[in-house]
Amino acid sequence: MGKSSPLFVGRLGRVRGTPRRIGENSRIDARVIYQHPLAYLLGLEGIALLRAFSGVYDRVFTSARLREIRALLDSVEELGDGVEACPITTSEGYARCAAFLRRAGKSTS
Repeated sequence: MGKSSPLFVGRLGRVRGTPRRIGENSRIDARVIYQHPLAYLLGLEGIALLRAFSGVYDRVFTSARLREIRALLDSVEELGDGVEACPITTSEGYARCAAFLRRAGKSTS
């Protein structure tokens, strides 16, 4: 495997290049994906609301989630712009982490 590309590749709307395969055995198409912290948090709140809708939780729980969503929407500027990232396989993630930890271990010795 060659030199790994950086995780963050640029600002939204400025994606360059063509999709590539991540590793020989990967089925992940390495298109750049946009990840925003607010989208992630709202998704988690949505999962909680779907569980409440199915009867797992009550009115108090549902009302609290709706208040949390309002607070999140009011804090959109505080959460930043989000990032564009290339998905990586678990194996590549572990390899990057291990390399980082080896370098960090050498610098503190």
